[in-house]
Amino acid sequence: MKLNVGVDLSVNSGYLLNNTLYTETGTEVLVLPEDTGLNINLKYPFIKQSNSEIQVIRFVELRGKSEYSFNDSVAQVKGIVNKAEHAIALNDHGVGFGIFDFNQQMLSQGKKPINGVEFYVTTGTAKDKYQHLVILAKNIQGYKSLCKLLTISSKNILEQEKETDKSRPFVTLKDLAKFDAKDFVVLSGYTDSEIVADTKGGSKLFEFLSGWMNLEDFYLEVQYQDELADQVNDRVFRFAKKHNLKTVLTNDYHQINQEDSEALKVIQAIGQKKTVDKSWCIGGENRHIHTSQEVENFDVDNSLLDNTIEVLNKVETYSLEVSTNFTPIFNIPKGYKDEKDYFWALSNRGLEKRFAGQSVPQEYQERLNYELDVIDTMGFNGYFLIVADFINYGKRNFDFYDEETVERWKDFLNRSPYQIEKPINFGPGRGSCAGSLVAYALAITEVDPLKYDLL
Repeated sequence: MKLNVGVDLSVNSGYLLNNTLYTETGTEVLVLPEDTGLNINLKYPFIKQSNSEIQVIRFVELRGKSEYSFNDSVAQVKGIVNKAEHAIALNDHGVGFGIFDFNQQMLSQGKKPINGVEFYVTTGTAKDKYQHLVILAKNIQGYKSLCKLLTISSKNILEQEKETDKSRPFVTLKDLAKFDAKDFVVLSGYTDSEIVADTKGGSKLFEFLSGWMNLEDFYLEVQYQDELADQVNDRVFRFAKKHNLKTVLTNDYHQINQEDSEALKVIQAIGQKKTVDKSWCIGGENRHIHTSQEVENFDVDNSLLDNTIEVLNKVETYSLEVSTNFTPIFNIPKGYKDEKDYFWALSNRGLEKRFAGQSVPQEYQERLNYELDVIDTMGFNGYFLIVADFINYGKRNFDFYDEETVERWKDFLNRSPYQIEKPINFGPGRGSCAGSLVAYALAITEVDPLKYDLL
């Protein structure tokens, strides 16, 4: 919505509340002479277009995917940030890999990020049958809870008896119940959710949500993607009326611009290992990021747009930059006091193995001890153990590690499509890591740094 306010404005942006313009920090700028007809209880962002004209933001994208929804989206984080007018949400499928960059880039451009995840949720015992639930963080505590839920979802899929091509990182209702829902805003999902269809699974999920959270923070999604939209939306509106719920417009963007549709088809076909003509691609003509004005032209009920602003108003802005270095912690096997004890024992054993039963030369032992001291001082014991663990797992170096670790590797292999007798090919090493004797002793690299006089 464009408004001519009749005077030259001294601010470039702010918000409109009850026919009054304010700065971002809440200082009153101008009382508008005429009623805008907008909801007087909502803070609508505005952007200065010219001296006396402003663009009032009436719609914000609350659901969408970046390139971190692998083989499913062609929208890159940088492009999402640049296309956003004032604010936008990101909620990738079952992962949060893009959130940090997204959040910090949005802040650097003076825009408001809405961080979330589209979780795969199981409501029963059926294997690989999921409902989609979009959870948005209201604040930093909500973001931390999202991170914990993502860890749980990754652990759940690893603990499955057997993965299939349809397996996804998932959470159960019991997992969700461990967290305080007051820090979340939840979107229902659309045709990828059974809530509106009111099937057995959908009813169970909605019943859980009704007891878990304040339904003031729950929104049923409405989309306008294709000729079936009216039929689906009719079910949404009837469900909303039956349960006194709010509805909100989403587009579930998978691309930046409308002309990116062909690229989206290609990337999704690649994910299915099929050619474009034989693959399934997400349908809809509105899978791109929309401006507020575009959506206003949809000619839909104002509440569908206003509720996107209501969600925006509920979300706080926060930085994810931290001054503390959170180094990873490695779960050591039994028989060792701590990470340092295990790391040093493993490194010395590895160096002895490199000399095949011969005594380790003094210069090698001194170099190893020096590197181990430096690594310990920096607090990187766990980091090296984690890298050594997955590389030696890949190389199938069963005779190098302890029985407990090897048993863990084999247990994973038995539950995965990988074969125990077929190791993964690795190069000899690259970059500065090839200059580390510890890396050589742990079989992270295959280059002897003393032989080649590497630093």
